[in-house]
Amino acid sequence: MYKAGKHSLFAAAVCIAIAIAGCGGSSSSSSDVASVPPGTAVPSTPPASNDIVISGVAATGAPLANAAVAIIDRKGNTVGSGKTDAAGFFRLNVNPLYGGPLVVQATRENPVAGKDMLVALADTKTSTTVNVNTLSNLVAALVSVTGSPSTLAADLASGKVTFDAKALLTKWKEAEAVIAPLLTALKADIAAIRSGSAPADGTGPDQVLDALGISITSNKDTSTIEITVKTTDNGNGQQLPVIRFTNAMPLALILAQNGITPTEINGQPITTASLPAPGTSPQVADLLERMTACFALPLKARANYETTTVTAAQCRALFSNNDPTTYRHSGAAVGPGGAFPGLFLESGTGASFVQGTFEYKRDNGDIVFSFASLSRDLTPRREESVATMGPDGKLRLIGDQYRFAGSVNPMAELRSYMDGALPALISTGYDIKVPVQEINDENIVRVDVTSPRGTKYSLVRGSSSMTLPKLDRNFVPEKNADGTIADSSSAFVRLNVITAVDFAFGGIGSADKVTYTGERDLQLLQQTESDEIIASYPSRGIWTMEYFTKMSGSPVARQTVRTRARAMSLQELSESGLVSPLRAYTLALKGLDPLLPEPTAPDPVKSLFFPLQDLRSTSYAWSTIAPPPYTPPLAPMSIRVLGRRITPESIPPYVDFVDSLALPPDTRQAKVPCELNTFVSHCDAQGLYMKNTWLDGAQLLSQDGNGREFSSMLSTWRINN
Repeated sequence: MYKAGKHSLFAAAVCIAIAIAGCGGSSSSSSDVASVPPGTAVPSTPPASNDIVISGVAATGAPLANAAVAIIDRKGNTVGSGKTDAAGFFRLNVNPLYGGPLVVQATRENPVAGKDMLVALADTKTSTTVNVNTLSNLVAALVSVTGSPSTLAADLASGKVTFDAKALLTKWKEAEAVIAPLLTALKADIAAIRSGSAPADGTGPDQVLDALGISITSNKDTSTIEITVKTTDNGNGQQLPVIRFTNAMPLALILAQNGITPTEINGQPITTASLPAPGTSPQVADLLERMTACFALPLKARANYETTTVTAAQCRALFSNNDPTTYRHSGAAVGPGGAFPGLFLESGTGASFVQGTFEYKRDNGDIVFSFASLSRDLTPRREESVATMGPDGKLRLIGDQYRFAGSVNPMAELRSYMDGALPALISTGYDIKVPVQEINDENIVRVDVTSPRGTKYSLVRGSSSMTLPKLDRNFVPEKNADGTIADSSSAFVRLNVITAVDFAFGGIGSADKVTYTGERDLQLLQQTESDEIIASYPSRGIWTMEYFTKMSGSPVARQTVRTRARAMSLQELSESGLVSPLRAYTLALKGLDPLLPEPTAPDPVKSLFFPLQDLRSTSYAWSTIAPPPYTPPLAPMSIRVLGRRITPESIPPYVDFVDSLALPPDTRQAKVPCELNTFVSHCDAQGLYMKNTWLDGAQLLSQDGNGREFSSMLSTWRINN
């Protein structure tokens, strides 16, 4: 066995306190506020005959159905609680003695990302309407000292922040000025969004919510707010209009820096035709309900695996022209090994599709939308697709019609090392996912990917996916014996990297040069990007992908993909705790010992050699060192095992493989089997790892509601000192 090295976080002679406290506190008493212990849960229907009624709609455009609603007073007392109905409507009684500044929270379960919470604020002692939506959440951020709506109840109770009706109206007026071009185009009244009739039906005030994507990211003592207006993608690679500012920025500066006029944002006109049509969110919800009904059918009734045909009429009706063969999305057609594979598998029976969100409209009128899918064992996934309007006024699945697969997700990674011989690393950037593909019997050998900032990354062909090139000590791509560029086995573009010790103790600074590492799947750029540059990437940024064969001088295809969020800066990650070594899940390998290699000059970086030959699977467990009751907010969605099989007869003389397993919620251990792969031969017919197969590491993946991925990586690499 091996011992922990000198860089092990657990061996560090430091003491870090993890404070996990509830929202509570006290403030000076007042003659018109009942005196109860702070944090006391007051019945939502007090016996007083003169109760006031707080009612409203919780929505993001689509309703927040079955969300928990809590009304919290200025002392931190929960003075009203209940649930929204299927339309997002709620109605709660509150004793007027608890009136005054109130925080209204609507929280729903998100199968992918834990919980979604929206906040609205009110100052009232009479019955009123308080709608809880993405705009009320924006106003809450503007009221908050730190720009964080989620901490407002605690901040109000502690006296850190206060507000009254006049201050709230001022902040709503600021929000109105910021989104003026959208309100002008839709002829909408922000007062209805705030406290009027605003049913979550995709019309009127709700149409405004459908057209907005609002991201609030905490960054130490302030928050960065990004408002994306979901206009039509005209296909020329132009970014969607984005308004970016901090919660403390004066309104005049916000308007000036973002070029906001009554009709434009940064020179981009906002027109009625470019925005989502009335009723968009209910149409998306209807499509998801029909998809769920299809998957509720028995397998024999809905599809034939052998002929790869969809047989049930209600399932065929999900697709354009009632024909599943018209669907193609990111290179995949409908089939057992393609799009919607669950249609053809018994394991797909009982899958559900929920929480649809309109993303944007394509120039041909098709709707791009995202949704959460849940298998019958409740394994969640966040997915995206494209629908077109059918002759009956219902949305039908059509896909993006792209010939090739390719996607980009913002990602942050906690990378720890098996024996602690290397310091743990925190990285942030973008993970580019492009599998190996071909066209007309010609391999795709290169994919040029251009970021929203214009940086080009050339991916080369790896064993089962396109990867960044392997770099030598001078950060120059290495070559194989046949002259082709060697692959690194990774396409994670790390924009900035820091050691976990610096991350934990405030050593986050501007861009620094990164030390070279020989670990092949740790792709480091020579020059990292500062937090300011990382934060400047647009949330729904366009990435362009150009696909080349060996013989093609020009790309055989050019496709664009959008992210749903940008990568978080290191400071933002520090605030979130999502990849903190002290709070995130970390992996441990169970029941497998390495063969330690001898140091090889001049490169001291080597791997712990974990032989996999004749094993059927590898086992892992994960936990957090934060004490109970703390639980990381994002549950792992999948685990990936990375390895290499040595093949001396080939060029390059190896194949890299990835075995993966989807994880149900609350799972804390997994056995990952050797997985047969079309492109990589590393398992034999009995499902055992073949000769000369070695483990490189394992990766635990989670995802938030905006498509950001968070990786906890356990690497077998080490330094031979």
